[in-house]
Amino acid sequence: MTNDEYTLRTATAEEFSETDLLLQEVFNDNWDAESADVEGWVFEPERTTYAIAPDGSIAGEVGAFNPDMTVPGGSCPAGT
Repeated sequence: MTNDEYTLRTATAEEFSETDLLLQEVFNDNWDAESADVEGWVFEPERTTYAIAPDGSIAGEVGAFNPDMTVPGGSCPAGT
């Protein structure tokens, strides 16, 4: 999707470092390598959409996550 100023597109797995930096900026935090690694485990590029500014930078991001939840006796898909 495109308008006169911004383009929306799906993220790629190779772009996690850009997502990581954006999240650190949004949450006003500097993560250590272990925290960034944890974020990488839940990053689902096929369920993440970027808003790309005219200069090519990532201006925004939205994502949906589909993790399993740990429950007594095992795990189940979240939302069930």
